[in-house]
Amino acid sequence: MWYNCLRPFSVSSFDQLVKESEHNFLASIRPKLFMAIVLGLSQKDNKSFSHFVAHFTTEIRAILDAHPFFIIQAFLMGLRSSKFFLSLIERSLTTITEMLQRANQYIIVEALVARKREEHKRPHTKKL
Repeated sequence: MWYNCLRPFSVSSFDQLVKESEHNFLASIRPKLFMAIVLGLSQKDNKSFSHFVAHFTTEIRAILDAHPFFIIQAFLMGLRSSKFFLSLIERSLTTITEMLQRANQYIIVEALVARKREEHKRPHTKKL
């Protein structure tokens, strides 16, 4: 426990002991604050899906002891309604790895579809 690290006679009053106790208590709940941050993440209208996934992934790396179900639910809550969101609802996720793999596959498909659209928009020139 944290109080075992106190040097003998280093606490001169009860108030000081209370402050030490509060400080160590706050340090121990830090991961829960990260979880609150993850719950607050959402896909903004002006940001791409790939941006949201990258930001979400960065934030969850700071959480060591969160249950996978919690992380998956936070991810789903943060998503805008989309074909990808509906696919996640239809075939539920069981692991964070699966969630991130499916998200990255969707990002790749989105990029390929966008590139194909651009190719079809370009005027075709005839070769002589």
